[in-house]
Amino acid sequence: MASASYQERFCNRLQRLLQEADQNQAWLVEQTGLSSSVLSRLVRGDRLPTFEHLAAIAPVLGSSVDLLVAGTDAEARIAEASQFVPRAHYEAVHRQLIEDEWRKNELESQLRQTRAELEHEKAQRLDTQKELTEQLGQAHLKLERSYHDLDEARQQLRRYQEALHQAACDVAVLKGKLQEVQAAVKDGTNASRLAAALAGVAAVGAVTAAAYLARTKSAATSETPPTPSTPSGRPHTKQTK
Repeated sequence: MASASYQERFCNRLQRLLQEADQNQAWLVEQTGLSSSVLSRLVRGDRLPTFEHLAAIAPVLGSSVDLLVAGTDAEARIAEASQFVPRAHYEAVHRQLIEDEWRKNELESQLRQTRAELEHEKAQRLDTQKELTEQLGQAHLKLERSYHDLDEARQQLRRYQEALHQAACDVAVLKGKLQEVQAAVKDGTNASRLAAALAGVAAVGAVTAAAYLARTKSAATSETPPTPSTPSGRPHTKQTK
């Protein structure tokens, strides 16, 4: 860095560069966007430039910030200011940090809500799965009972069919035996034939035979006349000469 005795005033540097560019202060205001009052004070030497001022002026004059202040009284100030963050940049970064923090909090809230919804949905799925499993188990039990009941029904049906077949056979046999009994009753004189027929009926079914015998006995009592007897109780016989 140049010593203080050799330092050029920044205002003189700025005036010289404007002369070399064949431009004036109004042109510099238009090109840099800085206010005319700020540029007037810089050109007159009433104030030293800030880094923001130099960043706007340097490219317009075809230079850089370092070359624009090198060897001037503004060099030390700019070197010192370069160690600090510009306020505009600081405020922009601060705003960005606030926005990022707000966005982070919003995303965390959405994440918590999403997790809660997922947990709730997971619990509902587990409850539904448990309920369906229980229903499936009950359905299996009912199906097994139905198969068991079906097997019993089939076995019972076979027993009924066998019993019906046996009953049909017994009815056919009983019908034949009854016909024999009827024939023996009509005969009336062949007691052995009647006894044999009745024995056959008894072999088929005692109930059927008993009912038939009751009807037969009633019919025989009403159709056969009583035999006359003597005072001694023996049957009366006609004497022949």
